[in-house]
Amino acid sequence: MLLRNMFLKFLLVKVVLLVPAVFTLAYSQTQVRLSQVYVDLPRVKAYIEVLDETNVVVDSLGTDQVTASVGTTPAKTLSVTPFRESGEGVAYIFLIDVSKSLRSAQFVVLQKALAAAIDAMGEKDRAAIVTFGTEVKIVQSFTGSQSTLTGAIAEITTTDNDTQLHRGLIRASELGKVKAQDIPNRRVILILSDGMDDFAGGMTKEEVLDKLAENHIPVYAIGLDQSPNTRIQEESLKVLGEFARTSGGDYIEVGTQPIDEVYKDLLDKIWRTYLAEFSCEEVEADGQVKRVQVSISMDDHSVSSGLDIRFLPKAPVPETGWSNQQKTAMAAVAAVVALILILTVRSRTRQRRADSEKEASSTPNRPASVPPAPTRMVKKAKLRKLTFTVVKGTEPGHNKDLEMTDELVIGRSQSCDYKVEGDDEVSSRHCQISLAEDDLMIGDLNSTNGTSVNGAPLVQFRTLEDGDIVGLGRTEIRISFRD
Repeated sequence: MLLRNMFLKFLLVKVVLLVPAVFTLAYSQTQVRLSQVYVDLPRVKAYIEVLDETNVVVDSLGTDQVTASVGTTPAKTLSVTPFRESGEGVAYIFLIDVSKSLRSAQFVVLQKALAAAIDAMGEKDRAAIVTFGTEVKIVQSFTGSQSTLTGAIAEITTTDNDTQLHRGLIRASELGKVKAQDIPNRRVILILSDGMDDFAGGMTKEEVLDKLAENHIPVYAIGLDQSPNTRIQEESLKVLGEFARTSGGDYIEVGTQPIDEVYKDLLDKIWRTYLAEFSCEEVEADGQVKRVQVSISMDDHSVSSGLDIRFLPKAPVPETGWSNQQKTAMAAVAAVVALILILTVRSRTRQRRADSEKEASSTPNRPASVPPAPTRMVKKAKLRKLTFTVVKGTEPGHNKDLEMTDELVIGRSQSCDYKVEGDDEVSSRHCQISLAEDDLMIGDLNSTNGTSVNGAPLVQFRTLEDGDIVGLGRTEIRISFRD
């Protein structure tokens, strides 16, 4: 009896000592994931996911609980707001598998889930559609038109025999770098896939991880476990999960829950984040990679998460010294002057035509031969010499010089000014370089797979700078020029 009592006391002491440890361990399981960082120095925005020990979003987070640093420089916390209350939108990139690895019934459910997601888009939300199979295509660039997006989704079918998942992820990540005023800063890639990439000679896992680490566009992935399950498929799903978590996104595997419900949960997860804004007055945009580290302080512990971000300098903007009102007034004056000139020229042209007709009618015996009209003098564009150097492709290091005064077309066709060799992902007439006054402009010619400059996809014509790298298909070309 004595031994029994002593054993019970010993056990009770152990339980009493163990209980605080268990609670402390559970409480310390707060999860923080820095999903995305947007830099517009001196301001830095961080999109943060904070979950408690039960995997539920923390209800409230105060400004005094959030600290951040950029490299070794502390940042000042300005605000912490639940993302739903921030007034910002989301730029979705729907990455869709069009290979036959998805069953018809599954694809129909996916289409319905995507249509529901598009229908739920807010006024500030935008979305783009990228498909991957034998080829990777940007089916629809960023738009807020729900009818346009729904129509594009309805027309997609699963017809391809191959799956270029890796190239699709890279293309979607590059699309997420597009800069435009009407596209939200928050960018996410959503994908449902079995994780398989069976395209011979396709991009590797390491190439995808490198690009995701460079672009920092979070991937929210739904893993589709097809039966019969194989070891290869299990490994593929693990890699898909690695892509998602490495990018700052998340991974959910479809079990018994319907696909459309899983998709809805994933969309809800994207919105259940916090937007923290910091001031970084002492940080320079010097093109260097800096660690952005965000820490969350709880009652008795703190947790943190970070991303390595390249702080690129802003493109120089010409200084005019004019206020907005002055600019508006000058634009109005210029428009009026242009209108007067047009009306004057038209009036004089009509008068000359009337005088000529009157003179012709008054001299019937005039010889039939009429002297040619005077040649209109056109100012010749400034001549430029362009050097094309293949950085990546079938002919790395190959150089070619071209001269242009008007425009130059790049593509696979023999008729192009610069012909890309050995790349079937390049369109016949892929992109065009034009000379506008003294600037070189580059734009995509509705190519199948799009054009990028320094990794950023082209959505409209933009200025081409000396040394820019133009990406088309699997080829990258550095373009250098001089007057």
